[in-house]
Amino acid sequence: MSDYRVNIKVKNNRILEAIEAAGYKTVGAFCSATGLHQTLVGCYVNFKKAPILQDGSWSSMALRLSDALLTTPDDLFSEAQKTLRLKTNQAEKEYSDVQMLDMINDTPEMLMIKHDATEAVHDLLDCLTPREKEVMELRFGINHPKGEDHTLQYVADHFDVSQERIRQIEIKALRKLGNKARLGEFGQKKPEPVPEPPLST
Repeated sequence: MSDYRVNIKVKNNRILEAIEAAGYKTVGAFCSATGLHQTLVGCYVNFKKAPILQDGSWSSMALRLSDALLTTPDDLFSEAQKTLRLKTNQAEKEYSDVQMLDMINDTPEMLMIKHDATEAVHDLLDCLTPREKEVMELRFGINHPKGEDHTLQYVADHFDVSQERIRQIEIKALRKLGNKARLGEFGQKKPEPVPEPPLST
């Protein structure tokens, strides 16, 4: 059983954007102001009618619509839309939780949020030494493809040191990050790091 039912409606965005650019919030408001028949305009918005007639000429309504919007029919209809006529411009599709989350995460808005968050995290980690940064990345799944974090034991084994040593490094790094966040030092150039001694057990 699917978790979501999504209604999809296809419309002519060229016409809608032209109407909005002309200062109208809805097709109805545009038609009331221009005297055009809303049902006929809606046929072109919803692809119920093709604007090109069988003889290859523009329909009179398509010409009136373009005149009212101070543009040309070619600007309101793409090549494919000139002869497009749909029985219905609506459809339903079912999605699972995973599929829906994938759709949401792939939207331009979410991709931008992820990009900004990643940039902020990298900027914040710049105050750490290379060793501290690697420990934090392993512990909290930063830069990991699946965001997978790791236990103290895993990180300790990775560096061949004790869990207590990793815990100390983590605490020190967290203090640095907290100080930088409070001071608002994002984007500031950090000083050249001092060479680190080898990790002791």
